[in-house]
Amino acid sequence: MPYLPVIRSCTSTPVVLRAHNVESEIWLRKFHQEQSLLKKAYTGILASRLRRMEIASVNQYDLLVTITERDADFFEKYGNEKPLEIIPFGIDPADYPEPVFQTDSPSLFYIGALDWQPNISGLLWFLEEVWAEVKREFPHLAFHIAGRNAAPELQKRIHRHPVVFHGEVPSSRDFMRDKNILVVPLFAGSGIRVKIIEAMAMGKTVISTELGTEGIPASEDKELFHAQTAEDFIDAIRTLAARPSRIAETGLAARQLVFSRFNNRDLTRKLLAFYKSHTA
Repeated sequence: MPYLPVIRSCTSTPVVLRAHNVESEIWLRKFHQEQSLLKKAYTGILASRLRRMEIASVNQYDLLVTITERDADFFEKYGNEKPLEIIPFGIDPADYPEPVFQTDSPSLFYIGALDWQPNISGLLWFLEEVWAEVKREFPHLAFHIAGRNAAPELQKRIHRHPVVFHGEVPSSRDFMRDKNILVVPLFAGSGIRVKIIEAMAMGKTVISTELGTEGIPASEDKELFHAQTAEDFIDAIRTLAARPSRIAETGLAARQLVFSRFNNRDLTRKLLAFYKSHTA
């Protein structure tokens, strides 16, 4: 928003704010989870500053397009009076061929930017609180991790565990193709997780915190599994390991949901209709 006055001075064209998340919510969640008093104070100050900036931006635009209903609620709460539409991330179904399910040897995977603190914290928590127990109970299961910009210290901590670390991969879809179960141990953040949508479109089974699937209208135990605690994650993995057919069932249901709710063609039509109705 700091460039808005310059844009206004150059054109009378309506300005659209495409809000991809509510940044202050990321830091507020981190504030509530932080144990260190010094870090808690810092994240609290940063969250407050971001919240003030976001509130000040309300109604400075002409049209507002958010990614999730939750983000839309934030702007409405703080007085949005401009036309609003919710348009999530979309996919082209043609890019996602019919999956081949290999459930005889299930494998777990994680993919996400490893220079983003919520991802780092969630992954390390999963390795220490969940994976250690899962590996003891199911020694045949494999866990693959991919992500860019992992610091050397983070790589050391990852390699302390019996996992396969791939680092940055050229193609997320190629990485996911021969794996079954995506785990998303996310406890801070805002917006929608693109990699979850892509994984579901490929027919992968997702085990995620509720925050991780924010903006995805999926049904518990039908199109994905929700897990809030270590025991929840372990129970979900245990269920899938004991009954591998659930992997294919859940993956197909997830794929159908994504194709019906996140189809780029339908979302583009909806967005264009919104623009036309407010710029005619």
